[in-house]
Amino acid sequence: TINHHSADLLVLGSGHDAGHIGAVASKCVRRSHCDVLLVRESQAEGFRKFVVCVDFSDSSAQAVAEAVRMAKQDGASLELLHVCPTVDNPAGTRLLVPVSPELLAENNTLAEESSRKKLEAFADSHAPHGFETSNVLLRDRNHKRAIVDYLSTSAADLVVMGKHGKTNLRALLLGTTAERTINHSGCSVLLVHPTSSPATDSTATAQLISEQRDLSTT
Repeated sequence: TINHHSADLLVLGSGHDAGHIGAVASKCVRRSHCDVLLVRESQAEGFRKFVVCVDFSDSSAQAVAEAVRMAKQDGASLELLHVCPTVDNPAGTRLLVPVSPELLAENNTLAEESSRKKLEAFADSHAPHGFETSNVLLRDRNHKRAIVDYLSTSAADLVVMGKHGKTNLRALLLGTTAERTINHSGCSVLLVHPTSSPATDSTATAQLISEQRDLSTT
């Protein structure tokens, strides 16, 4: 029905059971062709801190554009979060080609420096001049685990991500473990559909979210 009516934004509750967004919400996230906002039951006020998951894809660029519009409207702070994958050799595992710990550490350091530069350039390209953002770079073998762990301690009340990206961030929400952790972190979630137009649909989405919050507090 939502796709039939060409809606710009679908707003859903995240479910009453701890650790589960609900079967209906999960199905809507998978099938919708518009942005989806999953609102925490405890979210009674406007969003004050946004965290945008960035993988340098076009989808995450669009998520940043949407988050910037909303953050400016709400006077909220905005963080751009990227996870730099690391390579290690845990005890008991075998690599096809033996690699010394020193070489692994050097490669990880170089990868982190490269990711930091990419994140800074990405922020400069996609955040408007004069709008302050904070860049957060994490190192972890598992980007999903790193993101949900960070959200659980960051005091963010809205995490924004593209529905599709280089790391398929949609799975972060739909995977059982990550789904449970996101709910436990207290974050509402905005999934930005990749086909939305930044110049038009994003503005409409921000306005619809504002109206939804006004209705929820009256």
